[in-house]
Amino acid sequence: MSFLDTNTTHATHVTTEANQMDAVVSTKQTATFQCLVVSAHDTMREMLTRSVNEAGWDAVVCSDAGDARTAVQRDRFQMALVDLQDLTLDETASFRQLSERIASSPGPLLVLCGNEGDGMEEIWARQLGAWLYLPGVDLDSDLMSLCAEALPVAEKLIGDSAASTY
Repeated sequence: MSFLDTNTTHATHVTTEANQMDAVVSTKQTATFQCLVVSAHDTMREMLTRSVNEAGWDAVVCSDAGDARTAVQRDRFQMALVDLQDLTLDETASFRQLSERIASSPGPLLVLCGNEGDGMEEIWARQLGAWLYLPGVDLDSDLMSLCAEALPVAEKLIGDSAASTY
């Protein structure tokens, strides 16, 4: 093999490696943070979704606990906003079961919008391990800043979970 053949082989090998690196870089996706928004009330769901989106989250929006359970099985969320306000008894039971399921899975920040003045609900939420319990959230509430503050917390949790798997 001549010097020219060796350099050509080496150049081909380097080019192939560079192309492989480009392929890896181009297929690497940036981290997106998903937030599950669950509310039985249209206007509250819209307000929560707007707050989440304005803060930079990708919202997955559900109007009932059944759809939300399906979404939890399908996707991995970094945060979940569950509205527990003004629900029927059946809705309350299913939304609480959903909240318990979310709280038992690793990673997501659970934010519960609860009924103002319901001390038992607040105790339940805190025992559950909710990141935040927000009693009396209404359409005038500004949750965008809260959702924005949750982003670095979610980043840290992702980093901590990745580090603990090695």
